[in-house]
Amino acid sequence: MAGMYSLGCVSALPFVPFVVDKIGRRYPILLGGVISIIGGIVQGSALNFAMFIVARFILGFANVFCVVAASSLIGELSHPKERAVMGSLYNNSWDIGAVVAAGVTLWTFAMPNNWGWTIPSFLQVLPSLLQVCFIWFLPESPRWLVSKGRGNEAHAILVKYHAEGDENSEFVKAEFAQIEQTLEAELKIARINRKGVFSTPGMRKRVIVASFLGLFTEWCGIGLISLYLALVLDSIGIHDNRTKNMINFARIVWSLVNGTVSALIAPQYPRRRMYLACTISIFVVFTAWTIASAKYTLTHSNVSAQAVLALIFLYSPAYNLAFTALTYSKDYSIGVVFSQSW
Repeated sequence: MAGMYSLGCVSALPFVPFVVDKIGRRYPILLGGVISIIGGIVQGSALNFAMFIVARFILGFANVFCVVAASSLIGELSHPKERAVMGSLYNNSWDIGAVVAAGVTLWTFAMPNNWGWTIPSFLQVLPSLLQVCFIWFLPESPRWLVSKGRGNEAHAILVKYHAEGDENSEFVKAEFAQIEQTLEAELKIARINRKGVFSTPGMRKRVIVASFLGLFTEWCGIGLISLYLALVLDSIGIHDNRTKNMINFARIVWSLVNGTVSALIAPQYPRRRMYLACTISIFVVFTAWTIASAKYTLTHSNVSAQAVLALIFLYSPAYNLAFTALTYSKDYSIGVVFSQSW
């Protein structure tokens, strides 16, 4: 069931960068929102498990359109001095939805009928409905407008949002010129044979780093906590479903708090240093977690179970230090898709 959502994401990857670069940033968000609404309705109306699984695929497919287009739009609309923080907060905003979802399921899980899962399923429609309604009030990406020869529109947006209406702003002139220069440089690079990406040791190293960033973001244990927390809690003697839901709710609230702090602080420090601190912290947490879990298996010690529970909560700030705070802080559409492919 969890894997089908990811399969939907992967299935959308070949199309998303071209759609986002062809029709702009707002319309892919609209498209993803409409598809998400369909997926939520199908999931809430599911008559059998197969229909539920198909709905998860649809939701995963829609998710990538929203993620790529929204992260690009935020980065391209934000003021340069705020861009890194806005990108970090964007990624951390996942926890806002997770808090709502965890709170709803904490209320519905004990319902003795199908409403226990249909209510959370139908509620998935609401965020997408908000996107569909309010996307029209957002300006288009100035960078995309310039790339399509609509420089006057792009300049007007930069003047309104980055210069408080001052059409003679030197800052806007410099920013507009930088966008043009960047697009011109990207066009030249696009003409180069793609084999050139692997032509030098430096380029090969960059490709490896870019590829494995997405891989490590997902393969660092986050799935164990987000998808299989119930099984982890079973392994340390916590079997009551309400207790599991309360722990999950508390964990997500804690993640939102420390993730927000990380998003505000991490972009101020060197990227490499923050990623090293993040991965080392995760390594320490999982090493201690493995030892405590093994000790509980052998001795059924309450102290070991409590240690595992504490480490579950310590994992969150370790992960958010870089993998949440920095992953989308600078990316644009192609780069986000490359990372999302893992």
